[in-house]
Amino acid sequence: MTLPRLTLIALTLASPAVLADPVPEYEMKAAFLYNFASFTEWPEPIAGNFNLCVFSNDPIGNALSSLEGKPIQNARLSVLRITETAQARQCQLLYWSDSGVVNVRRLLQNVADLPILTVSADGESERAGAMINMTVENNKLAFSVDVEPAHRARLNLSSKMLRLAYRVY
Repeated sequence: MTLPRLTLIALTLASPAVLADPVPEYEMKAAFLYNFASFTEWPEPIAGNFNLCVFSNDPIGNALSSLEGKPIQNARLSVLRITETAQARQCQLLYWSDSGVVNVRRLLQNVADLPILTVSADGESERAGAMINMTVENNKLAFSVDVEPAHRARLNLSSKMLRLAYRVY
């Protein structure tokens, strides 16, 4: 290759039009939630709607709207906003990000042993018993997994997902 051609390739690769914009945090979290659902097996087949519930007025809801209707196993994803602990029983995946808005221990007790994947992004719920906890570290989204509550709920978390977690309890 000639020097001008190498220079052209280098300039093309470095041009702003070629470089991808960073994905906003909420869109990344929404994609992670979809993948968590995709890489989890429930004890009974899910038909109809797969309810991904967002507790309270979390701003991720807007990013989740793009997932509405996507397939999860034999069901279609439906995003529900819930505001009361008792409503969590209708969910297959329950997500919250602010432990100040919800009594996490009471919420988790209400769904204990039910096949509901519990996912948090508040940092405090990891110790309270959430199955998956998302966190931002070094400007990257990461997650940890606590398999014990998932086993009690009869959920099978894929080994592919577990390998990507920064910590598995």
